[in-house]
Amino acid sequence: MKHEVSARREHDRWAERVVDDLQRSADAEHELTVALRGHLSLAEENAFRRAEALRAAALGLGPQACAGTAGISEKLLTDWRTREPAFDAAMTAAETMSRATAVPRPSGPPPAVLSFLLRKVASGTTIAKATELSGTSAHVVRRLRASNLKIDALVVAASGRRRRQRAARRQAKALGARRSYRLVQREE
Repeated sequence: MKHEVSARREHDRWAERVVDDLQRSADAEHELTVALRGHLSLAEENAFRRAEALRAAALGLGPQACAGTAGISEKLLTDWRTREPAFDAAMTAAETMSRATAVPRPSGPPPAVLSFLLRKVASGTTIAKATELSGTSAHVVRRLRASNLKIDALVVAASGRRRRQRAARRQAKALGARRSYRLVQREE
């Protein structure tokens, strides 16, 4: 029993580090782009988002998760594919490459899908919605969490991060509300 509790704590600490790293890596790439180029124009921002969608497709994510990874709606992704033949060809090639080079896995989603799901949960999306957006069935995620302590610890850590962020915002808001300023009238 003592060993199980110790193992669980170790998994929890590991999961916290992994979720923090996932969030930082997603933020870091955008920050590096801004550092190099300054604030992005709309065309540059769209190019950045297209590249993220292509990367997600190459990793085997479905259309909904590709759009989510790129930070756009699935409708906008579809519009881009319809209006821009070069982008559509690139997405098709990335999807084809992903299927052709897919390594058979025993069960569960590929790491890219898990990464997407965890980042969504950590940033405030519910587990159910993140699962839906990732294109993975809720049953698969539940089964994976039940059979793998590390995966369960990652999902718990991502959920905990979301709760901590909400609590920090509420606390900051409360501190701001507690600050009071005394208005005085100055004498001439």
